[in-house]
Parts: sequence; C-alpha cells; structure tokens
Amino acid sequence: MGKARPTAIRIGAATTAVALSAGCGIGAVDTETGPPRPDGREIRITVTTGRITPPTRWPDACSLLTEDELLAVLPSAEDVETWPVTENPFYSSSVPGGKAVNEQPVRNGRCIYKMEFPVYYNNARITGTGEFSIALKGVGDPRVTARVHADRKASLGASQVGEIGVDGADCYLETGPGNAPRIGFVVCRKGPVLFSIERAGFRKVDLEGDEDLDEAVRERVLAPVAETVAADLPDG
Repeated sequence: MGKARPTAIRIGAATTAVALSAGCGIGAVDTETGPPRPDGREIRITVTTGRITPPTRWPDACSLLTEDELLAVLPSAEDVETWPVTENPFYSSSVPGGKAVNEQPVRNGRCIYKMEFPVYYNNARITGTGEFSIALKGVGDPRVTARVHADRKASLGASQVGEIGVDGADCYLETGPGNAPRIGFVVCRKGPVLFSIERAGFRKVDLEGDEDLDEAVRERVLAPVAETVAADLPDG
C-alpha cells in the first residue's frame, strides 16, 4: 500500500486544519467520492478483561484501512502512501489499565494516509493532494471503552460536539473550541476499540456535490472511512 516512511511529516501548527481550494470555475472537474466497501476481513483484537489492554498488544493502526478500501471512498486517488507513527493516548487515573498507556507511547498507534488527485481546471491538469490520519485511542474490555468514550464526549461540552452518522459504530464529531478549524475529528467506538479519523487536509481539490466543502469532507470522506474501519472490527 504505497511506500512506508519511518517518520511523519509535520502537518502544520494547527493539525486539524483543512483547506480545499480551486476547481469551481469553468472547466473544473470535481473529485469523485464513493460509498464505503469494507473487504470483510476481521481485524484481530486482544482484549484484557476489565481494563485497557497493554499498549504493546494494540494492532498497527495502518492495518485498519487497506488501500482498496480507501479507493472505494476516493476512487480517483493516486500514489497513495501510508506510514505509521507513534500515538500518545491519555487516560484518567480512574480507568483500569490506563496508567500503562500514559507511561508508554503506542508504537504504530497512528497511521497517516497521503494521496494525490488528478484535477482538471480550464482544460489543464493540475495535481491535488489529500491526507488524513487514523488514530487508535484505546483497546480493551468493551465495558471500559464504552465508559471512556462516553466520558470523553461528555467532558467536551455541547459547544464542541456535533452529530455525524457512521453505520456500525458509536461516533461523534469533535469540533474543538470556537476558534478551531471547522472540520473536526470523527471520534468512534466499536466494541473494544476507540479510534478517530482526524487531521484531514485537502489542497486544490473540490469534492463533487453541493455541500459546504468542510461538510463534504466530514460526510463523504471521514464518515465513510470510519464506517469501513468499524465494519472490520469485532463487536466485543
């Protein structure tokens, strides 16, 4: 699935930022999106009863979404590259097993996906780019991950939480404070796994359709990716 890289690129000071630009003039061709098509494989998850699983036993975040699954959502993507990086989830002291996660960064806990798009504008081809991350936020007993997910959502407050539909998972949109980038993170739980689809950025790309561009990315890229990931995860 593309060339692996040993370290992550810096995605800017505001890591949630997204900018979609160019392509609405005469002769523009929008970038196609499609419905999720999970491949039906089962991602094996190690569950520790009553607590968060030690981080050394979490799966590689890049195993959560294959290139074929990504291309179902973004069919015109080219030169897809992925590479895993370290993630640093944090848990309150009341979460069983959370202390071990706080003390030990999760290797391969985040996967960066980067791609290019052929974009045609006024009969000239230019190259658009896109990227997002899938981040593991927790693996463990489903009763524990359910509580963590609910507590984190409640702690944000109504002003920083939005609704987003993701079939097969319990998800919400984390929008951040009022001056944060508008696109937000899609934060999900499916059984024993907490994960998010985040840090989306697109350049020189328009998504087909009539939605606001940020809304289009949320609803037609991040949510379908989250649904694809959820379909391959166990219920409990």
